[in-house]
Amino acid sequence: MIRIGLVGAGRMGKVHYDAYKSIPDVKVVAAADVDIENARKRLNDPEVVFYDNVDLMLEKEN
Repeated sequence: MIRIGLVGAGRMGKVHYDAYKSIPDVKVVAAADVDIENARKRLNDPEVVFYDNVDLMLEKEN
C-alpha cells in the first residue's frame, strides 16, 4: 500500500485526491493545508488526517 500525503487541498488538491483514490493500492492518509476546515469540506474523507503544517504532517505520518 502506498500512503499519500497531499500538500494543499484546494481545487488542484481535490483533483489529485480523486486521481489517487482511483489507483489500486494507494491511499490518501493525510493532507496539509493552511485552511484545514476548507480542506476537510473539500475532501470530505473522515479517514484523512488534516494538518496546517507540511513539516508536521511529514513528521507524524512518516
